[in-house]
Amino acid sequence: LSFVDNFNYTDQQQTFRYAIKANTTEGTSPEIQTGVTLGTLYTVPFEESYANMQYYTNPWNSTLLTGYNCSWSVTDIEYNTSVYPYDEDRGMLKVYKWNDDDAVAQSEIISPKVSLADAINPHLSFYIYHYNNITEKNTLTVYISVDDNEKQPLGKPIKIEATEAGGVKYSYSLYDFADANDISITFLGE
Repeated sequence: LSFVDNFNYTDQQQTFRYAIKANTTEGTSPEIQTGVTLGTLYTVPFEESYANMQYYTNPWNSTLLTGYNCSWSVTDIEYNTSVYPYDEDRGMLKVYKWNDDDAVAQSEIISPKVSLADAINPHLSFYIYHYNNITEKNTLTVYISVDDNEKQPLGKPIKIEATEAGGVKYSYSLYDFADANDISITFLGE
């Protein structure tokens, strides 16, 4: 069984989502949803700072995985705590759980695909603002997907609470993935 989608896509990356189910004389299967990202790969150096609260690279795909109260957004300030973008460009990515109940809530955001070809020392760097006045158990886990395979963690979950409030830079080597055709990065907030 095959399916050909005749959608005319551009060179810019786009994600197409499909819902698939089988209808036979035996009945109908449960629906399976999947997505595929097509288009020209970004190359290194690849950077996205969300300046002026915009995405300058695409697509950034966010999905609520569990729960009901966790989402990603691009903003210029965290109003409750007066946190501003570290690079002062009026834009930052934020994962927000808007209810402090104990219900599990997970949401992820996935970067566009990037080629590491010709990279000498590829790495991923970003800042996280840590809070010291909360008792939340929230974490951020960073994953990598190589050549559209299953994602794998780049490190241990990062706890958002800390003994001191402030921005901390995190960096992960991507050297082991330099021979891949493409990679994408997933940030999982919970």
